[in-house]
Amino acid sequence: MTIPATAAEGPSVKTSIMLMETVAGDADDQDGMLSGSNALRLMGKAALAAASRHTNGKAVMTRIDDVRLYRPVPVGNLLDLTARVIHMNADVMTILVDGMTQPPTGGRRTLAFSGYFQMTTVA
Repeated sequence: MTIPATAAEGPSVKTSIMLMETVAGDADDQDGMLSGSNALRLMGKAALAAASRHTNGKAVMTRIDDVRLYRPVPVGNLLDLTARVIHMNADVMTILVDGMTQPPTGGRRTLAFSGYFQMTTVA
C-alpha cells in the first residue's frame, strides 16, 4: 500500500476528526516552542479520537510510523490536528495525523508535522 505524504493527498476517508489547540506555555521547550514530545502526545490524542469514532468503541495505539516535524510551533500559535482513518484491515487501522499551525493573529496555515499511527480495536 502506498501511503500518502499528507492527509490532503490521501484516498477517500472513512472517518476523520479535527481537534484545535492553542500551544500553551507549559507545553513549550526552552526556546518558546512546542516540544516534540508534546506534539506526539497531541497527535496520539487525535489518532485515538479518530479510531474510537471509526469503530464506535475502544482502541489502543500499537505503532507510530514516519513522524515528520517540518517546522517549529511557537507558544501561542493555533494548532489544528486532523486525524483520518486511511486504511482498515480487520481490527487494525492506520490513521494519518497532520498538524497545521497558524499565528494567533491570523495569517497563513502551514503544515508543522505529520505521522502515521496504527491503532487496534479492543473488546
